[in-house]
Amino acid sequence: MRQLLLFSITLAGCGGGARQMGGRERPRRAETVEMEEIHVRATGEGEDLHLEAYDAEQLFHEGFARQNRAECAAAVQFYDRLSTEFRTSRFLSSALYNAALCYEHLERFEDARSRYDRLVAELPASADVKDALYRRGGCEERLSDGARAEATFTALLSRTDLTPDEQLEAMVRRGSALLLQDRLDECEEQIRGGLAFYRRGAGPERFETDFFVAQAQYMLGEVLRVHFERVRFQAGEAEMRRDLELKSRLLLDAQTEYILAIRVTNPHWAAAAGFRIGEIFSNFYAHIMAAPVPPEVAADPEAREIYFEELRSQIRPLVQKAIRVWERTILMSERTGIHNEWVDRTTEQLDQVRRMLVGGGAAASPSAPAAPAAPARPPPVPAGGQQDPGPVG
Repeated sequence: MRQLLLFSITLAGCGGGARQMGGRERPRRAETVEMEEIHVRATGEGEDLHLEAYDAEQLFHEGFARQNRAECAAAVQFYDRLSTEFRTSRFLSSALYNAALCYEHLERFEDARSRYDRLVAELPASADVKDALYRRGGCEERLSDGARAEATFTALLSRTDLTPDEQLEAMVRRGSALLLQDRLDECEEQIRGGLAFYRRGAGPERFETDFFVAQAQYMLGEVLRVHFERVRFQAGEAEMRRDLELKSRLLLDAQTEYILAIRVTNPHWAAAAGFRIGEIFSNFYAHIMAAPVPPEVAADPEAREIYFEELRSQIRPLVQKAIRVWERTILMSERTGIHNEWVDRTTEQLDQVRRMLVGGGAAASPSAPAAPAAPARPPPVPAGGQQDPGPVG
């Protein structure tokens, strides 16, 4: 038999009530001013009856200690228990925020979002709300929920307490949410607005990071890349020439935007842009190889083989260009010490293309299917913004 008894005890105390501020990826501290209610849990019965007395402060510090040891699965049990049983506690805001951080660390983004939702809805005056909104938006990006991410970053842009960096971040990440919804023109307009805001400057304040201006420049390349991927070669000489001209122009325009992103010199987005430049050249090769074969060639196996051999020879420089760009991207990552998803993807693609050139792989085969049109998805961004949460603690 289990029974939960609740006593409300209010004792005078001392100490400050403000939690220690930190970055968005750091767990919140909380200090008590007075003892609130104490819960007593009774387990067993008769001689085996056991009483456990605890309050919100005790649960909070148990969770906080585990979070600082990167034991997030254990920490959330204490935080969630606190937020369920002590809904009026002064520890509630910090407990919800820290639980959400832990769920992010566990890659349980829906659970993280629900804790941020509670914090924003139930504690609108909390000093944690602004950071919770940014991190909630990041969870929504990870969940591919573009509509909710757009609403979150739109709400942030209505606030009057944003620093220049925070305003630029909200503008750029709202553009990311529009991209996720395949609203390419609106995304481009939003991103160009963010770049214009950055170029006007922040008045007496200074921008503290180049992360979001680099992301904005990169995302202009992303919009063009999606347009490039969706142009497919159609049968007919006139149609083929038209498609080739359009794809070539989009490739060069996207490359220009990616190069501008690299010139910002933010390592994260430089690696992303380097990967994309190589990828777009590699995909151009694949799309040409998968284009409709002229009818007079298709019916003759010998002519077909000669046709593809000549085609491979003529467009081989596209793959060689991709290899050179990817090699430089890896060298840059080694020089700057950055290692992220983009570096991993670059290494993987570089190995595949090298094997294809040496041995003749599927990408070089005349029967290789056309790659599907690229979905309009935002680039992978750490859920909290410019800094990856990493191990919590």
